Amino acid sequence: MFSGLDAINWAALDHAYGPAGEVPALLVLLRSPDPERRRQALSDFWVKVHHQGSIYSSTAAALPFLIDIAADARTPDRGSVVSLVASIGKEASYWLGAGYESDGVADAIVDCFAVNADRFREFTADADPRVRAASAESVVHCGLAPDDAAAFIKGRFAAEPHPNVQLALAAAMAALVESAPETAAAATAWLDTVAEDPRLVPEVRFGALAYRVKCAPDDATAAHVAAAVRLLGDFPVAGLPEPAAPKPIAGDVPPQIRAAFEDMDRAALERTVVSDLLEVFHDGLAGRTELRAQLLAAALAHPDPALRLDGVKQAQGFMSEWRGDHGPIIAALASLLDGDDRTAAEAARALGAAAPIAEAARPALAAAAARHRTEYGPAAWAASDPVVRECHQETVRALARLGDERAVPSLVDAFDSGMDVWRAVQVVGDLPGAAGEFVPLLAGYLRGLPRGDGHDMTRNAAVAALRTLGDPAAVPVLIEQLPAPGSTGPGLATTAALQALAALGSDAAAALPHVRALIGSDDAHTRPAAVAALWALTRDASIVLPHVQYLLDSTITFWLTEAADVAAGIGPEASGLLPQLRNLLDHGYEWQPGQEPRCGSVDADLRRCGA
Repeated sequence: MFSGLDAINWAALDHAYGPAGEVPALLVLLRSPDPERRRQALSDFWVKVHHQGSIYSSTAAALPFLIDIAADARTPDRGSVVSLVASIGKEASYWLGAGYESDGVADAIVDCFAVNADRFREFTADADPRVRAASAESVVHCGLAPDDAAAFIKGRFAAEPHPNVQLALAAAMAALVESAPETAAAATAWLDTVAEDPRLVPEVRFGALAYRVKCAPDDATAAHVAAAVRLLGDFPVAGLPEPAAPKPIAGDVPPQIRAAFEDMDRAALERTVVSDLLEVFHDGLAGRTELRAQLLAAALAHPDPALRLDGVKQAQGFMSEWRGDHGPIIAALASLLDGDDRTAAEAARALGAAAPIAEAARPALAAAAARHRTEYGPAAWAASDPVVRECHQETVRALARLGDERAVPSLVDAFDSGMDVWRAVQVVGDLPGAAGEFVPLLAGYLRGLPRGDGHDMTRNAAVAALRTLGDPAAVPVLIEQLPAPGSTGPGLATTAALQALAALGSDAAAALPHVRALIGSDDAHTRPAAVAALWALTRDASIVLPHVQYLLDSTITFWLTEAADVAAGIGPEASGLLPQLRNLLDHGYEWQPGQEPRCGSVDADLRRCGA
C-alpha cells in the first residue's frame, strides 16, 4: 500500500502552507486504530493538501496512496477517505475545464483517476453505503465517455437500495451535465422519471427534482416547484438534534471569534441531506424569485422543526440577495417567533438582517421580547440556558435594528450583566434616542476592554456605535482611543475614533489638538482619517487643503479616495485640485469611468469642487 512512499521527496513538494514533508505521516495515520488521530490526519489533509478545494503538487503525489487506502477493506472510515479522493478529482477536472494553470498537477490527478477507473466503479458497489455515496460522482471524472458515464449512473441507481446513495447518484448525473452539457436532455428526462417514481422515498424524489432544476434551470416550471412542495409535505418529522456543548478554545480569544466557531459547529450539526437539497433547488432557480418564494413558504410552514430551520436560513439569504415583495416571508418568519426557541432565534436573526424591510414584524418581535422578560425578568439576556439566551438576544437585536426603543431595557441588562455585551454593542447605534443611556455604558465598556490586538474588533464596534449615536458626550472617551501625545504608533482604535470625531464635527472641537498631531502619522490608515477629521472639526479650507494635496500626490491608492472625498466636502474652495481630480478619471484603481468608488464617483466630486 505504501510502496514507494519514501522514494518521493515530499519536502520538495508543496501544499497550502509550504513544503509537504508531513504528508507521508498523515497517510499512515489515516489507517490508525485511534479515531482521534485518524480524524486529525483527515482534517490536516483537507486543510493543507486540499485546502479549500485547491490542488497542489503534494495532492497529486498523495492521490495514488489515498486510493490504495480507500480500497483496503481494513481501513477504518473508508467513506471519509473516498470523499476526500472524490473531491480532489472533481477539483482537478474543474481546473482543466476552466483552463487554469496548474503546472501539470490537474493533469496528473485526472490521469490517476482514469487509471483507477475500475476501482472507482467498484467503490460504487461497495458493501458500505458511505463508500458508495462518496464515490458516486467519481465516475464522472474517470475518463468515461459521457454517454457511458450516464448509463453507468442509471444502472447503479436501478440496483441501489439506500436513499442516501440514490441521492448521490442523482447528484452525479447533475455533475455529468455540468462537465458535458450535451447530456442535459437525457439527464433531465431520467431525473423527471426518478422524481415521479412512487416507490422511492420523498427525499429522493425531491432531490431528483432539485438536480433536474440544476441541470436545466431555464426549463424549470411552476409544475416542478408544485411537485417539490407536495413532496415536502410527505417528509417525515425528524426533529432537531440536541445542541452540542461548545468546544473549548484556549487563549484570549475575542468573544465574536468564539461565537463564530460555535455557530459553525452548530450549523454543521443542524445541516441535513434536506438542507443540501434545498440549497441545490434554490441555486438552480436563482432569480426565479416567485418560484423560490413558494418553496420557502412550504419549508417555513413544515411541521418538522429541522426543515423549518432550513427554510429560515434559506429565507435570510434569499431576502438579502433578491429584491421583491418579501412581505409573506417576513410574516412567516414573524409567526415562528412563538415556536421553539431554536427556530425562533434563527427567525429573529433573519428578521434582524432584513431590518429595513422587516417593519411588519415589529409587533411580533416586541411581543416576543416582552414575553421573555415576563418569564425570566432582567436575566433574560443572560439566561443560563444558552438556547433561551440566544433566542432573547436575537429578538432584542432585531427589534433594535428596527429602531424600536422597547429593546433598550434588555440592552442595558447586557451591560449590567456583562454577558455577551459585544452583541448589544453591535446594535445600540440603531437607537439614537437612547444615546443618553448608552454613551456612558459604551464608555465604561471601552475603558474596561483588554489592551490587546485580539480585541480590536470589539473596540472598533463600540467606537462605531458611539459614532452613530452622535452624542457629543462621547468625545472624551473617543479621545482616549487616540495615541498618547508623542506616541509613534496608532492608538487602540485610531481610525474608527477619528471617523467618530469627524461625524460629530464642531461638537468635537476638544479633540482638535489630538487630530492635528496625527496629520503626519506614519500609519497609512491614520493619516487620511486625520485629514478628514481636521476638515470636519475646523471647516477651514486654508488649513486642510495642503494636507489634501499631499494625499492626492501619493501613490497609495486608497488615499486618493479619502482625499477626493474631503475635497468634495470642501467644495468650490478646493477648485485648485481640479486638474488632479480630472486625471484620476483615467486611474487604473477604482476610478474607472462607469464604476462607483467606495465613497462616491469622481464625477460627483468634480461637480462639488466647481467643475
